[in-house]
Amino acid sequence: MVDSNPASIDDILTDMKNNGLNAAIIRNDGILISSTIQLNESNASIISLLTNVSDAILKGIGDKQKEIEISMEGMYLIIISLGNHILCGIIKNREEKKNLRYYADKIKQIL
Repeated sequence: MVDSNPASIDDILTDMKNNGLNAAIIRNDGILISSTIQLNESNASIISLLTNVSDAILKGIGDKQKEIEISMEGMYLIIISLGNHILCGIIKNREEKKNLRYYADKIKQIL
């Protein structure tokens, strides 16, 4: 990871990709902002819908959503809420999840 303060979301996503993490930034309304993974508008919209529905369910029981984790064979899809945006990352292990959270904090500062 680079400890410099990248100037834009694209800079951070490039840094992430250079460190083996692929991710996308999606607005809560499903609009794809930027991505280093193959993600079309339909997929971005589905991820947004999943995030919004699970957030509503948790708010209904008095809790707050931090992230969603979907496990696949050999990979995880991690969805982290960043206020009005969502960071969606694909990772292979728990160490990469820590790195994804690090980048989520950096992106949140920009947004």
